[in-house]
Formats: sequence, C-alpha cells, structure tokens
Amino acid sequence: MTNDTPKKKRRGGGDWVPAFLASLAKHANIRAAARAAGIERAKAYDRREQDPVFRKAWDDALENAIDILEEEARQRALGDSDTLMIFLLKSHRPEKYRERHQVQIEGDVEIHIIEEVVSVPAAPGPSAAPPGPEAVPPV
Repeated sequence: MTNDTPKKKRRGGGDWVPAFLASLAKHANIRAAARAAGIERAKAYDRREQDPVFRKAWDDALENAIDILEEEARQRALGDSDTLMIFLLKSHRPEKYRERHQVQIEGDVEIHIIEEVVSVPAAPGPSAAPPGPEAVPPV
C-alpha cells in the first residue's frame, strides 16, 4: 500500500529566506514563517545566529509586522476599545500614563539598612588562583 499524499519539499540553501521573511513581516510569528518557508524553526534560528545580514532582515520584518499590528490596534482603539486605547497610551507615553502606586504607612516604621562590600578581582591573572568558597558571600 502506498501513500499518495505529496510531501512538502524541503528547501535547501537560502532559497527559503524570501518566503520566511515575507511571512514573518506579515504575521510576526516564527513558527508560521518557518512553515511558510518549508523549514524547521531551528534552521531559521541557526541562520539568524550565523548571518548578520539575515538577522537584520529578520528584525526589520518583525518591526514591520508589529507596526501593522499597532496600526490596527490604534484603529480599533479609536473605534470602540477603551482597553486598547489605554494600552497604546501607556506604550507611547509611559511617563504620563503608566500605573503609579502610592503606599502610605501609618505608625512607627523601623528600617534596617544592610551594606556589605565584597572585593572580587575583575580579571585574575594567569598566576592568580580563582577565589575559593570562602570568598563568596553567603546568600
């Protein structure tokens, strides 16, 4: 008995890159972009780690997708969503719209400040032994 279902052809070399980046720019989803390109996610992450040009294109594609999402959120917020409007205001003007918490304590308060200075050499030379367990402060 044979299986007549065609298998998706795996793309070799870098011919998967345009499909991956186009999907990423549209959906902002790595798994969906890898699926659209016919590759495993790991292959895309490996390429990103090794290729600075691809890394930049990946970042640009994500920024484009997020810009599209933000534009849609803004349209919905202006239309009928107070919640989306709040999130957008907090995102773009955090100094004005972030949540502030004020704590008021009544009565006597005792504050203990504990300061411990530990000296650790920045980069021990080849002849210096690494610090032993006695040099590590207790937690």
